[in-house]
Amino acid sequence: VPAGTYEVVCWQEKFKKRAIVDKITVGDGAFTKNFTFTRPKKK
Repeated sequence: VPAGTYEVVCWQEKFKKRAIVDKITVGDGAFTKNFTFTRPKKK
């Protein structure tokens, strides 16, 4: 991926429409971004 700013969207089928969106800036070298999904509390 070329250096620059990107919007990353990730989702998981079990969480339906609860996507996580984050903007990241990639420079030279390796880049890691972790996403954590948490289950909503039951009512």
